[in-house]
Amino acid sequence: MRCRNFGKILGLVILFASLFLVSIQPAVAAEEDYTWYGYIKDGGTGYTISGLTVELWFEEAFSGTKFRADTTTTNSQGYYCVTGTIDESEPGYWTAFLKLMKDGYITAYVECGHVPLSHSTGRFDYTEMIEIGPFDCSFHGYVKNKFTGAKVAGARVRLKNSAGTIVASTITNSNGYYSFEVSCEGGELYYIQAFKLGLYSDWETIDPYLYGNIYTLLYLEEGIVR
Repeated sequence: MRCRNFGKILGLVILFASLFLVSIQPAVAAEEDYTWYGYIKDGGTGYTISGLTVELWFEEAFSGTKFRADTTTTNSQGYYCVTGTIDESEPGYWTAFLKLMKDGYITAYVECGHVPLSHSTGRFDYTEMIEIGPFDCSFHGYVKNKFTGAKVAGARVRLKNSAGTIVASTITNSNGYYSFEVSCEGGELYYIQAFKLGLYSDWETIDPYLYGNIYTLLYLEEGIVR
């Protein structure tokens, strides 16, 4: 009887010891893969871009820790697919973003999701890659009197770049129409204005890369040329 009881006690000791050893084993990292895929397109033409480098980066919101998780190149159809792994056993809130690079384009940094929010993964297209340029842009339109609606002949129309330099200037014809061609730089904003004697228009902001062929109506009103 004593031997039987001893055997039961020994069995219980072994069981509790094994449970204790299991409890002190280091936790296995809860690693999760996150994947983004899609197409990269030229913001001006809308065509997909092949041979473009796509890097997937993760940045932790509180510590600022950042690392590159994956790199790939778009195929002939402009398609990419990248996957990154995050250890979710560690506390943290990660922002995922893509770094997009190709000669002739402005490098883009695009936020594509958050981890561990699983719904952030999946299809992500980027359609606004901007060429460095220069590229030809056509500016044209009419100058009108703001109050009467009449077209204004002989008005001076001028275009300046983001540095404030006048890069083009012309005079409206007898129908109040103007036009000129300018070699523009990608990623740069331009500003257009018309004036004649005591009449002027406000400076209109234009992103030529998004439009290429820019039609603008300029309305003159009384005031000092600015």
